[in-house]
Amino acid sequence: YAFTHETTWENIALKYAFLFAEVTESKGKLRFNFPPLKLDHIKELTTDYGILQFSKFSQPDLSSGYTLDDNARALIDMVMYYDTSSDPIALDLAKIYLNFITEIQREDGRFDNYKDSNRQLTKQNELVNLEDSNGRALWSLGFLLSYQKNLPIDLVQQAQKTWDKAVVHINAVTSPRAIAYTLKGLYYYYQVNKEVKIKTAIILLADKLLNHYHINSDDDWCWYEDYMTYANNVLPEAMLFSFLAT
Repeated sequence: YAFTHETTWENIALKYAFLFAEVTESKGKLRFNFPPLKLDHIKELTTDYGILQFSKFSQPDLSSGYTLDDNARALIDMVMYYDTSSDPIALDLAKIYLNFITEIQREDGRFDNYKDSNRQLTKQNELVNLEDSNGRALWSLGFLLSYQKNLPIDLVQQAQKTWDKAVVHINAVTSPRAIAYTLKGLYYYYQVNKEVKIKTAIILLADKLLNHYHINSDDDWCWYEDYMTYANNVLPEAMLFSFLAT
């Protein structure tokens, strides 16, 4: 797929355009247009309960179950898409994903992550560190609440209630990525709720992340951990968000 993708019609057209521009010494700039967004695969992956964790190529894999991680990401996507399209289908999907996040929240405000195809919590929740998943949940809730002026009041109130239960645990977060995801959520929340306690929390968490940097970096290794892993961009991104907030 990677090798043959450059021969699709759109890419061949671009090659011709570049060639014509070179031969004619054209001063005009090529305009790149994004194709229209399609929700087909997302809709297929989504049941009335949430978005499934995996697909097998293009076929949804019901046996993979559900995760908080994926429903948090999907919620962000649909809020973003609704803001640009006003498509009511995006709202319907956002409600499903938010319901999943709310439903998987524990009484104390923390979140589990994994549910099987029968919508039951799995043992994986007891074996895996759930800090990153909890951070993603706060990121998605804060993101939704930053768009509250454009969203239905019931969606906003539900997200706010879920946020209020979860945000009390942010000072206990230690994982660099969990800190980063939480910072992103706090940043977005702070855009519409200029609360002193939120700004204070941003400063404290940014200091935590900066401490990780000081501990692990040296002249030849400028990074927050002593290894590179997944979603690395979120660490410096969170520091940039913290700067913007403070």
